[in-house]
Amino acid sequence: MIDFYSRKFRRYEREIIQILLDSLSSLTREKLEKQISTINRIQRANEDEVNFYRMKWGRPTFDESLKLELKSEEFKVASLRFKNSVSELKVDIWIINGFLFSLEFSSFPKSFFNEKYEIIEKLIFSRDD
Repeated sequence: MIDFYSRKFRRYEREIIQILLDSLSSLTREKLEKQISTINRIQRANEDEVNFYRMKWGRPTFDESLKLELKSEEFKVASLRFKNSVSELKVDIWIINGFLFSLEFSSFPKSFFNEKYEIIEKLIFSRDD
């Protein structure tokens, strides 16, 4: 069964986001934490991409006070690589229009994160401002 929409983060999604948060300046981290607290719709259409939405009355909402001011509409804020006993997995974290929007995985993450894993590479990109 496809988990197309959900209101809850999976354990590994929270862990990935926490790795990002732990690597950011306090101001950026604070804004992203507030953004994350407003996410109420999570879309996993293909399992290898997870999109985050803040919905009200069936429409996406954007609290401008939480927006990160970036020059680019689309900004890859981080790229992480993990390894388990069988394979490696890469995840890119994207900010769209100033809001945390997606995790893009190189392969299906659900089974990968069921095994013991470790992070082997962490690239955090500075803001493009």
